[in-house]
Amino acid sequence: MPDGYGVTESELRAAGGALVDAAEGAKTGGSLGGGGTGGMSALSGATSGASTDGGLDGFSIRSALNTCESQWEDAIDSILAKVSLTGDKIVLAADNYGEQEYNTAETFSYFGEDNSW
Repeated sequence: MPDGYGVTESELRAAGGALVDAAEGAKTGGSLGGGGTGGMSALSGATSGASTDGGLDGFSIRSALNTCESQWEDAIDSILAKVSLTGDKIVLAADNYGEQEYNTAETFSYFGEDNSW
């Protein structure tokens, strides 16, 4: 099948790899998977601002900000895990893509190019 599905194996593999790389590069290091240390994220910016920006010591607002920050990091990391899994699935699909293209072409090759169905 010369036109196939309109995408090549390498395009699928590149798209899946890009999703995995994007997810890995954007992790915040939140309390879910990163130990709760905070860090830099392309999605959240500096994530340790509540702890270091001024005299919030002794006020309940500091605790609330830290909790909010932690929950935000966890939510981002959870979404990024799903993005990474999707990327892995696309790469797996690319691995099987060539075989399916071949099998489809073989199945319908007996019709020949001059026959219509």
